[in-house]
Amino acid sequence: MRRILLALTVTTALAVSATAFGYPVHDEDVAKDPGAFLEDMTEEVFRVLELILRSIPQYAAPEVLENGDIIIRRLHPKPETPAPGNGAPTGKPI
Repeated sequence: MRRILLALTVTTALAVSATAFGYPVHDEDVAKDPGAFLEDMTEEVFRVLELILRSIPQYAAPEVLENGDIIIRRLHPKPETPAPGNGAPTGKPI
């Protein structure tokens, strides 16, 4: 849990700082309104947080089978790719 929080904090800080340095403050076409800047930064932080949360795998409640095995199913499984040698093309000519 500590590692996730640390990664979340570092990623958020990097996203905010990278966007802040890229914000054109001295451009005449851009309004020098701190409120608009804060709103833009808040939207970026929420976007980064949403991407982080989507990347964390989500699991269902554990199931205990009759034989005592415990299964924890992934809610959104990754699509399976066929292993080489099981009818999947390897990219090598015959």
